[in-house]
Amino acid sequence: TLQAAEAGVASAMSAVALAYEHGVGVEESAAKAAKWYRAVLGASGGGRDEAGDGNRGERAEGAEREAWRDEAEEEARRLAGGDMSEYDVLSALARLYEAGDGDLRRDERMARELEFLARGARRRERESREE
Repeated sequence: TLQAAEAGVASAMSAVALAYEHGVGVEESAAKAAKWYRAVLGASGGGRDEAGDGNRGERAEGAEREAWRDEAEEEARRLAGGDMSEYDVLSALARLYEAGDGDLRRDERMARELEFLARGARRRERESREE
């Protein structure tokens, strides 16, 4: 899972973040959890490598990489935290900054901003389900 998270697989990133947040299989670390939750938000914009217009070998490598990412994404979604929505990720980050546990400095302003963004994400998620 960590390999997939480091390769930019969003569902693996959220699973790793949840593991660090709760100390499941790893030493609990609010700072590492926050790092991975922020990475999920950065990855949600797409960020997939394109196969490009290169030669046939490059396209084949791109297709293999894409197939691996798709498989890793599907597998990571089955893990705890692997299916987190944008709202869930933003809310988790807000809780971490509100608590400021251990290796993460408490930041009430950041927590409020993240809560605001989480409410907007929840509204968008509800609207998209209604369509």
